[in-house]
Amino acid sequence: MVFKKDVYHLKARPVLYLEGKYLNKLPPDIKWRHQIFEPSFTSVKYDWTWEREWRMIGDFNFVGKYFEAIVPSIEWAEKLKNELDEEEI
Repeated sequence: MVFKKDVYHLKARPVLYLEGKYLNKLPPDIKWRHQIFEPSFTSVKYDWTWEREWRMIGDFNFVGKYFEAIVPSIEWAEKLKNELDEEEI
């Protein structure tokens, strides 16, 4: 997780959750924000809206930014700590 203000200033924006048929109707300069949305009551079942994802073009530099990672258990947290250098935590 990162602060929205940090990524917003880097031109990151929320994902547009739309059915696939709308992709070609989007202006070319925002197609990178599209994610297929076909909820669980359809036969395809693409529903990632719970992620509330933001995207940006290019790489995000985490150096000097506040961020958090959510892990499923203490064991995963310890594993992550062991894999990162102390300076990265």
